[in-house]
Amino acid sequence: MKVVGFITPVTGILVVIFLFTIPLLLGNYFVTWLFTLAAIYSIFTISWGFLERYSGRPSLGHASALGIPAYLAAISYNLGFGILMPALISVLAIFLLYYLLSLKLGKKEFIFATFVISILLWVAAPRLVLGYGGTMVGGEEGFFLPPVPLKTIYLLSFLTLFITAMIYDFLARTGLGIKMGAVRDDELAAKALGVKIGRMKFFASLLSTLTAVAAGYLYSFLFSHVSPEIFSVELSVFPLIVSIGGLSAPRMTFLSFTLLFAARVLNAIAPQFHLVIYAALLILFPVFGRRLYAQG
Repeated sequence: MKVVGFITPVTGILVVIFLFTIPLLLGNYFVTWLFTLAAIYSIFTISWGFLERYSGRPSLGHASALGIPAYLAAISYNLGFGILMPALISVLAIFLLYYLLSLKLGKKEFIFATFVISILLWVAAPRLVLGYGGTMVGGEEGFFLPPVPLKTIYLLSFLTLFITAMIYDFLARTGLGIKMGAVRDDELAAKALGVKIGRMKFFASLLSTLTAVAAGYLYSFLFSHVSPEIFSVELSVFPLIVSIGGLSAPRMTFLSFTLLFAARVLNAIAPQFHLVIYAALLILFPVFGRRLYAQG
């Protein structure tokens, strides 16, 4: 039983290592950049998974958890301050947002509340303009960040993905993870068994926040730029589409890479055509989601 219990976490680790080695073998700049972006999307997706798998609170506006730390870091840099304080503020702000919403709202209400928050940020971001050093920055163009070597972001992204995937699946084998999963399945039943509902939501919100902030920082420094598009609906629904294939770390990682690559290819063939595929997958979600969630 113990061996079987470790199959999924070990598979996740092997998947991440395999994907990590491909850019090293090919030695191509664009391939390295694309795999780095895919790794960041995978971290982002697993961050979403912490909310869904361990508290039953899927977010339809998870882009806000990615965009807030990226925007705060960029604004702080453009104003001449460091990027450490924005990270701490981001963790606190996003954690409190998710934790309080999970305590006060049901599952359906949580979904739409996060969606509305993300849309409001998407609308408000282009109107954020700052004056510094005699110039105006922000608006539709967003904020620029100092360039970071691609190899550095590549290594940090895969290291973060490795740690995140390992924690994500290993948690399900612990007593804490089982209690958190019980909250997702049936809060009333879990409460009747003595599970501290608020405490489980606390841990799920915290883990989701920490990984989302990491993904936000990696994303912003990969592009050396942050724009309002980071709050887009397209980015928010990405984890939901990936989760159609299941909620284990290996599946979410592999499907995040696959979906991102497919979107890039389709967008090159016909701009925005990948959104049609996104829409089709969202339509199919109710058909396959329940069965695959039960498996994953």
